[in-house]
Amino acid sequence: MAVDIIHRRTSPSTQLSFLTNTLSSVSSIRRISILVHGWGCQATHFIPLIARLTANGENADHGYLYLAVDLPGHGESPASILPEPENGGMTELIVALICEVLHQQIYDHAPSGDKKRQSIPTVLYGHSMGTLVALELLMALQDHSLMEVSHLVLLDAAWTGEQTAEPLNYNDLRKTAIKYRESIQEQLSQYFGPRTSLEFESTTRAGFAGLDFEYALRMGHWYRGVEAKAAQTLQNLDAKNRLLLGSGDKPVRILIVQSQEAHGPDGRHSLVSGQSTAHMLFVRRHLASEWTQELVIEGTSHYPHVDDVDEVVECLAKFFSQ
Repeated sequence: MAVDIIHRRTSPSTQLSFLTNTLSSVSSIRRISILVHGWGCQATHFIPLIARLTANGENADHGYLYLAVDLPGHGESPASILPEPENGGMTELIVALICEVLHQQIYDHAPSGDKKRQSIPTVLYGHSMGTLVALELLMALQDHSLMEVSHLVLLDAAWTGEQTAEPLNYNDLRKTAIKYRESIQEQLSQYFGPRTSLEFESTTRAGFAGLDFEYALRMGHWYRGVEAKAAQTLQNLDAKNRLLLGSGDKPVRILIVQSQEAHGPDGRHSLVSGQSTAHMLFVRRHLASEWTQELVIEGTSHYPHVDDVDEVVECLAKFFSQ
């Protein structure tokens, strides 16, 4: 089966750069997937996943739409569109982007007289720190008129709710940014695995080398604030799911894919089957297991959606069919 060609577009309303699997109208959208990369990463990291999903039949011809977003200051999205990332605004930009694309799909291309609003099943993917953006998007899209989040996919998250929402120290920001820039390439060695291609490692290292670390650290401050309230967010999701189930509606399903442990005395390291990360234990404490499914990928990198895409897609197929 043919693979959809991945196209790069820029949102006129938000100036976010993003990748999508179609430039034309999708006649009837069965599902829209929003993919959010991690800190220092970029939307291109999702190309292997989108390519494999579309090759398996979940493509534009069958009503499947993908949007992989470059966050501000990452990839091809300029930092200028969100000048104060420490104060938030990413979620609002992404929601505006999705609404813009869906408006074009539903309204601009719909036949005359057929402009009814649809509640489109929506899947939120997040990788690494991007899982926190996905979590915020989930909350922002509750009761949205165009979208209904059906699934949340968390790819190798590490947050454990231990961060506190403290004020950002602007005085030390430049000094800290210099330290990050000097050490990041050595740190990245822990993020790659035996199945990481030389091409992916090279382009990922180049992406971090070009990062504005002062800006990225300011964005990281917002991430810490989201993590600080993650326990309450998960508890709210748990309560919402019970209400949905009680009213006869489908609850939001969550897939947790873990490939590395980022905490503990041994530093970042790959996993073996049966292990539980600190992140997995945190989610279990605040979210009922009836909503969640877990997948541990053994002996691999921080990028399972790249290095182990076949295993991830196989798990996704089972996850979506439940």
